Amino acid sequence: MTVENLSTEHIYDYQSVAAIVTAMTNDEARFLPEALKSVIADPDIGQIILCVEDKNNWLDAALGVLKNESRLKIISLPIMPIGSIRNKALEHVRKPWVAYCDGDDVWCAGKTSIQLNYAYQTGADFVGAAHYLTDAEGIIGAYGLSLYLPMTSSWLVRTEIMRQYPFNESMHQSSDGEWWIRTARLFRKVKCPSVLVRYRVRSSSVSASTPSKKRKHIIILFSKIPLVGKSIYFLTYCLWLYTRTQPYRWKSVWGKKGFPKYISLF
Repeated sequence: MTVENLSTEHIYDYQSVAAIVTAMTNDEARFLPEALKSVIADPDIGQIILCVEDKNNWLDAALGVLKNESRLKIISLPIMPIGSIRNKALEHVRKPWVAYCDGDDVWCAGKTSIQLNYAYQTGADFVGAAHYLTDAEGIIGAYGLSLYLPMTSSWLVRTEIMRQYPFNESMHQSSDGEWWIRTARLFRKVKCPSVLVRYRVRSSSVSASTPSKKRKHIIILFSKIPLVGKSIYFLTYCLWLYTRTQPYRWKSVWGKKGFPKYISLF
């Protein structure tokens, strides 16, 4: 099965995207090189801002020659909510568009080229995309749908939008979800009908205790079972194929009562 990609013909300024990569935990050390390579390989990335903990003692060994990348700027920060980290990184952005990548996720080839073209075709200020669910070793087990909220690692947003509407720094988790609802009708958000991120499901991640991440973990566990795994892959592919051109579904309230528990089922 192949994923239909949109045209990557450039109709915008080359390297017009800044990537904000976050790797604030020691557990991300073994995943960061793959994540960073996927960002470096993206031809439309003109600036890379890597956020790490100020007490980090593994970065040089993890990056190796990647630390010589000319577009890379490393920022050391104390541990703080992820929204605060992303807001701090945004202060260094010098490009008209910004994209995010968690240190354990991987962008698919041509991610921002596909999204930028889609943004200009639709007149959007924000472009999200679907994702694959992988295990800790990066093996794909299912398609993610993102019916309500796209994974932050799939976001492409105009920088001016993020400056005008920064993340809520008081939230230790789910600041992306709160931002999504708070900005629901303030500018144009669209879903790109392509799968552009490999989202790594691992039990030691900071958000592993959230309900949606627990469901993803169960899906990946079942995907390891022969025959069952193939059925899960095929079913989620069909669901993605059916919903990929549908607009995001909206709720107006953030919280257990107002927001669906299945917001991010896959």
